[in-house]
Amino acid sequence: MTVASRLHSYIIALAACLIISSTGGAGEPQLHSGEYILEGGNGRLSLQKTEGKRFAFSILAVGANGHSCSLDGEVEKTQAHVPAIVEDRPCVVGFHATAKGVEVRAESDGCRDYCGVRASFSGLYLLPAKGCAPAEVDSTRREFKQLYNKKAFLQAKRTLEPILSRCAATLNYLDTAWVRNDLAITHYRLKEFTACMTVLQPLVEAASTYEGADVENVLPELQELVPVMKATLVNLKLCGPQAHQ
Repeated sequence: MTVASRLHSYIIALAACLIISSTGGAGEPQLHSGEYILEGGNGRLSLQKTEGKRFAFSILAVGANGHSCSLDGEVEKTQAHVPAIVEDRPCVVGFHATAKGVEVRAESDGCRDYCGVRASFSGLYLLPAKGCAPAEVDSTRREFKQLYNKKAFLQAKRTLEPILSRCAATLNYLDTAWVRNDLAITHYRLKEFTACMTVLQPLVEAASTYEGADVENVLPELQELVPVMKATLVNLKLCGPQAHQ
């Protein structure tokens, strides 16, 4: 290869590198329109493409004791500048696409003004798995209850079980605990006592701290857990080996 040929090849390669650099790199995740759920199930993000690299967004996230965050605006590239609630405290929010969804971060102190004291909207928002969008989960749980009330226990179990296996990443703790108890009592009706105990096992330690507890005697942020933990204690007794000796 002549010197001129080598120089020509070098210029072409350099130009290709500059193109890749200017576009952010081939294969990098990009933001897409959709409805996302905060990992752990306590928040929702809506993204809707408007023009160019802009997206309209809205976020609702729930923290302890009913505190919440609520904000909306427009994302341009990877940031949204939300109007300040308190003068001189702007809110800048970062949006970064990942292979699993969208990483959202509060990038300025003014974003705290959009949240209650015990709430935060920062975190990884996931695209829910098939059947795991909130409306789909609600529909499945209603179908389960109808089947259970008809005493179609085997069909009810098969209807609800995929929620635990498929939706764990986007289901919040309270809903997960109720689903576990619904499955536990269904296993009990089917005389599947070992399976009943197995599905309740992740709740055992937490439930033990609610023995004899009343709603008014626990911290406000834990009050909504009292009914499901009491149900757990009852179902553990129903399915425990001492009840079937």
